[in-house]
Amino acid sequence: MPTQAVGHLIGVINGVDFGLSKLFANISQFGMEQTVSADVQNITSEIASKMKFLIPLLTPIYWTTAYEMGDAVNGYT
Repeated sequence: MPTQAVGHLIGVINGVDFGLSKLFANISQFGMEQTVSADVQNITSEIASKMKFLIPLLTPIYWTTAYEMGDAVNGYT
């Protein structure tokens, strides 16, 4: 399983263009449980306060680390 992810974000939130930002994520695994923590760089405090509602941005990262059971597969295999 991957333990890190890096990506770029670009877009507009509430009419404010936040340009190009970099996302760094770390994945910690404790048994069958994973924790994803992420840091987004190069954003203003105005945009940062609105990003807490955008947790779905991390969906591709935690989907990749999902535990496989039976015939179900995660986004990594």
